[in-house]
Formats: sequence, C-alpha cells, structure tokens
Amino acid sequence: MSRMLTAKDNQPTAMNRRDPQTGGLVQVMPGRDEYAVPPQGTYGRFKLTGISDTFEMVSPKYGLQTKARLEFQILKVQDTESKYLEGRRFTGLYTWTVGQKSNLGALLGALRGQPIQPGENVNPDDFIDTEFVTTTTLAHSADGSKSYADVSAGSIATNKTVLSKWLTTPKQPELAPAGGGEEELDDPFAVDDSDL
Repeated sequence: MSRMLTAKDNQPTAMNRRDPQTGGLVQVMPGRDEYAVPPQGTYGRFKLTGISDTFEMVSPKYGLQTKARLEFQILKVQDTESKYLEGRRFTGLYTWTVGQKSNLGALLGALRGQPIQPGENVNPDDFIDTEFVTTTTLAHSADGSKSYADVSAGSIATNKTVLSKWLTTPKQPELAPAGGGEEELDDPFAVDDSDL
C-alpha cells in the first residue's frame, strides 16, 4: 500500500469569511501579504474575520485534539509606531470546544460579555465580524524560530465590543408588571396615611 504526500507550499490556511452582501460563509485562500505578526501587548481594535475548517493535531499533553484557526484583522492600533499593522491579519490556534476552560470558550464568552455555560449550544461562526478592543499575546516555538500571535481574551473591553449582526442571541422577554396587566397595579399592601 502506498500513500502519496504533497509537499506543503507554506500558504496560509483557507479561511471561512462572511460575504458582505449575503452574510453567508465563503472559503477564501488568503495571500501571505495579508498577514503580519503584531508585537506582544499591541493594544487596538480587532475584528474576527474568519475561522478555518477544523483539523486534528496531536499534543504531547492532551493527545489527539480537534483544532481550528481563528483569523483576526487589526483595525486600529494605539501605538503610532505600529500603524503599519492596520488592515493586516493574524491567526490564533484554538481547540474546537467551548467549555468554560477552553481557549475558544473563553474568547467567545469574553466577546459576548458572559461565560459559556455547561450544556449551552454556541456557533462560533456567528461571531465572525465581531469587533473588539484588547491586546495581543505572543508565543514562540520551542526552538524560537517562529512566533505565534493571538488576542488576549482576558483583556477584552466588553463595553467596546460590537457583536456581529449575524450573532443570533435569544431575545430578552418584554418586561411586564408583577401580578399581570395594568388593571392589577393597585398595591394590595398600600398604607392609608389619612388615619395616621
């Protein structure tokens, strides 16, 4: 039995991005010139612009895991020396689970301003086009030859987050007076002050 392998061409991972007209997801093959690695601690406004298809990776600590790359665009940076990064993208590697302790669950929970709860169904694709303010992190390969940027979920400013219009969240029920309709608004425990 023979298994043929194709040499990797070092192209970026295909990304599922939103079509601005239809809102549907389309798979694109980004160019290398779209990407840059922001320095550790870069503070700015970012946008989740894409999510790769899932793939399997083996970790010495956790074994076989399903992973995905999330793509972020740098919309605006605070540091004038880093303005060259604006408009560029980078990707972070995420485990394809949304538990409270997973890096994907922490990110999505921080974006929406409340943690993911056990048993809750979450569609990460709905978060594509969400804009937020945070800082970047930077990890290095064991041999130091590669740098991997990501966003800091713990530093996301919830009050500056603009959720994707494609994110379908449960609607809040309309508030109703306790006890029912307006005809029942008389206070049964009212005190008549005229006798005091």
